[in-house]
Amino acid sequence: RHHLHRYPVIGYAGALNLLTWIVNTVLEELDRKAPDYALDIVR
Repeated sequence: RHHLHRYPVIGYAGALNLLTWIVNTVLEELDRKAPDYALDIVR
C-alpha cells in the first residue's frame, strides 16, 4: 500500500499500529457478516 512504510511496526508505536490493524480487520469482518438489522441496533 502507498505510504505504508511510514507506519512503524516495531516498538511501542508499532505494537499499537499492529493492534489497530488487527482489531479493524476483525471489526470489518463482523460488520460484513452481520445482518442488516444488527447494524441498526448498534448505531
